[in-house]
Amino acid sequence: MRGVYWAPPILSTFGIFMLNLISWEAVTEEGFGSEGVAVCARVWIVFALILMFSGLGVAIWALVDDLNKHDAWHWGGINQLISTVLILLAGVLFRVVRRSGDHAI
Repeated sequence: MRGVYWAPPILSTFGIFMLNLISWEAVTEEGFGSEGVAVCARVWIVFALILMFSGLGVAIWALVDDLNKHDAWHWGGINQLISTVLILLAGVLFRVVRRSGDHAI
């Protein structure tokens, strides 16, 4: 099994952990005293989203590469695309549902 099948889910998994590690209040704060914390939290979230969407991009690239090969087993690319999309959706859904209040992380 090629390493390209492992990379997208791993990138997306690191992104999902990073996305849900920061409190959403730290990202949405606009106070003057904690501006440095808010900026660092926003940079952290952007980097997490970059990891998640780069995993999706690599998954699409690997699937297209598999589909262009006539003698290749195509289910490897299809399965890793499905797993990466599900990880991406789960991370965003979890972040949206638990974004503030008593359920905030």
